[in-house]
Amino acid sequence: MNGRISGEFLIKDIPNLFQNGIASIYANYIPQEVTTNQYIDYQFEIYNKIVDVFIPELKFGDNTRIKGSVSSDESKFKFDLRSPEILLFKNYIGKLNIQIDNDNPLYNVFIDADSVDMGFYNLKDINVINKTLND
Repeated sequence: MNGRISGEFLIKDIPNLFQNGIASIYANYIPQEVTTNQYIDYQFEIYNKIVDVFIPELKFGDNTRIKGSVSSDESKFKFDLRSPEILLFKNYIGKLNIQIDNDNPLYNVFIDADSVDMGFYNLKDINVINKTLND
């Protein structure tokens, strides 16, 4: 794994910062308490050797990248995962792009995959867009 993490944050608040950021795309989520004025910016290039130690059933293609940011203020969260291919439990996903941005006015979650092969299902050109609305 190669990458960087920067920001101003308390180690003890990291799990709640990410939980608040991710779950904030749900209109009924009640955030966990964290200290104010914290933020984390991150960017990683993932290699299979490190992933294999923790999840042997998961394989990433070369040049898989994760980047984003999380903030305690209004639980702002950005996440961008791009991978040429992923193999998980013998399921193949080609050209995966996942973007989460709970502050984007057009969409909160965007998922795009060129192909998905689950053995008995083969899917092509998958696009999913989600926008949270308080209705």
